[in-house]
Amino acid sequence: MEYDDAKARFSAIANDPESPWSETADYLVARTLIRKASLAKTEDIAKPLYEEAGQHLRRFVSSSGKFSDSSEKLLALIKYRVNPEERVRELANQLAYYGGNQNFRQDLIDYTWLMDKFESKALQDEDDRLRSQAEAETNSNKSDVVQKDDSAWNEDAFQKRIRGETLNFFIEVSDSGASSNTNTAGTSKMFTFASDRSIEEIRENVEQSIGRQLTTDEIRMIENAKSESYRLKTSFRSRTDRGDQYSGEVKVSLRLLPEFLREDEVTDWLFAYQIVDTDAYSYSLSKYKQSATELWLMTALSKATSTSVEVTRLLGAASRVSRTSPAFPTIAYHTARLHYEQGKTAEARRMIDDVLALPAELPVSSINLFNALRQKMSSTLDDYLRFALRRPFAFDFDGTLGSIDEFVAEQKKWFDPDYNKEGREAYEQKVEDEFRNERLWQDRQMFDYRTVRTVNQYFPQSVLIDAYRSPALPEYLKERFAVAIWTRAALLKDNATADRFARELMSHHPELAEQIRSLMAASTPTAREDAVLYFMVKNPLLTPFVEDGLGKTDNDAEVWDINDWWCEPSDSVYDEEVGDLVELSSYLKPGFLTRAQIETAARERASLKTVGDAPRYLANSVLAWARRSPNDRRVPEALYLMHKANGWSKWGCGSNFDLQKELGDILRRRYPSSNFTQMMLKDELDGQ
Repeated sequence: MEYDDAKARFSAIANDPESPWSETADYLVARTLIRKASLAKTEDIAKPLYEEAGQHLRRFVSSSGKFSDSSEKLLALIKYRVNPEERVRELANQLAYYGGNQNFRQDLIDYTWLMDKFESKALQDEDDRLRSQAEAETNSNKSDVVQKDDSAWNEDAFQKRIRGETLNFFIEVSDSGASSNTNTAGTSKMFTFASDRSIEEIRENVEQSIGRQLTTDEIRMIENAKSESYRLKTSFRSRTDRGDQYSGEVKVSLRLLPEFLREDEVTDWLFAYQIVDTDAYSYSLSKYKQSATELWLMTALSKATSTSVEVTRLLGAASRVSRTSPAFPTIAYHTARLHYEQGKTAEARRMIDDVLALPAELPVSSINLFNALRQKMSSTLDDYLRFALRRPFAFDFDGTLGSIDEFVAEQKKWFDPDYNKEGREAYEQKVEDEFRNERLWQDRQMFDYRTVRTVNQYFPQSVLIDAYRSPALPEYLKERFAVAIWTRAALLKDNATADRFARELMSHHPELAEQIRSLMAASTPTAREDAVLYFMVKNPLLTPFVEDGLGKTDNDAEVWDINDWWCEPSDSVYDEEVGDLVELSSYLKPGFLTRAQIETAARERASLKTVGDAPRYLANSVLAWARRSPNDRRVPEALYLMHKANGWSKWGCGSNFDLQKELGDILRRRYPSSNFTQMMLKDELDGQ
């Protein structure tokens, strides 16, 4: 585009006092210069253009007032680009002003981006320093030569991984040729895949490459790698238009930040509050001692531990903070946390209960934090369940956060008359139907993943039953407890509990009443065993573990669903808050559980680990049933459903192709005319 020509033409109009467009053209001279500068290839070219635009705008007077605000915004943009250090301080002062300003939203965006820019530069400088230091040490002592091509590949691969574009993991194998997706190292292969590949695709590729089936732990490792790539991609996505974003391993600390960021209290405080290390506590404490403000008291408390120096002084000051102070909820939370860490549980409980009883509304996320802390101090099961309940502040739909109503409204906008031939009304009703179950949860409370894992790790069957009967457990959560209790009882051969909870299961799933009555009518132990097995095979909603999230909604064994049945419980899981694998045994044991109850839970969990993955366990049980009672009319259907179940992966179990082949062979050989054999053959032709 000919910016110089445009500028000359606008200047000519601006200098014509008779033109009605003189004022507009004068303003557009500056706009043209800024546009040209923004497209410049180097900073050296852009800077003088921005400076010229700034000089022009400072001379420009909007006689009509029409361009006054716009010219101020352009001057702010120029300062943002040319003098970012000055602009970040200016923005901090503007944002801290209680009265606010008309350009608050854009000022906040600019301020945040500038802070990120300076933080990223500080981290990158430190990264470069550490790399140079490491290279110098390596060059002075190295005995091996690093190939440049390998180094370039590693850097490129690293950058793709941290952007969430790829995922990688190592699989132990015997020495063999590597595929194009692998990098062999000793007896391990590093596999790298695009992050948009499905887990099933990755699994099939890996198993074909190594010539064997993956273990449960290996599959879970792939799932963790997939989850991590998604996390990296979503965190990187919002900043892809800012090329200065640091993405290395150096962690931010106060010592790395440039001094000019520490000269303004708002910026200084924001960085200090977000940094988590001992230096941040010492710094916050010193700032509080200098200023005696609630701002720095709150910050110091947030970084203190029960053994931090002068923590008693901070707690004393915290006790004098007015409940009407904006800082009070945060100060109260960390006061309660520190009391809890000091073993002063009664004081901590009292503080949290008082805050939760306040008439002032707290944000949903704050209430969840108070409940989570209070949950740790529960002395009874009812208390534990009551404080375990969390209300989501948002839902995640394909990486977008919002309410269920917002997702429904957004999907209704996707109506396309060329594609949705049924018409707008029918299309919108279809969207409503798809979100019917999710909408029920929009204002409900639920358990978070840590609570569910704790329940499944430490609650024996007897405590699960007590929880089911507890008035603290909402009715809509009782269903998943009833399912877990019945299934666990059936797997552990506890017929008395299974019979008792069969009725509870019917009350939550009346559509299963006929099947349940049929199995309860079994007249012999063998008949009972066959009926229970058939019931489990037919109903993939069954699991011996309490489900998290929104629970299961699909119960069609013929339709693939990632959460059908259950997988063998793992001793380690990926924890989102920690950002890594953790041992489940590291999760806090609820204080109200007795040693005997915890030991019973461990024995039950060990038995369930022996049962293992549902697709394998149920398939082997069906094979035994087919050998024992080949003429039972239910056997062909059970064989077919298990053949289907072992052809896919359910979060790390299934895809047992040897078992699937055995099931298919029996169907072909013994039941060639069965409808279920024909369905299996059709599935195979369709590539399912």
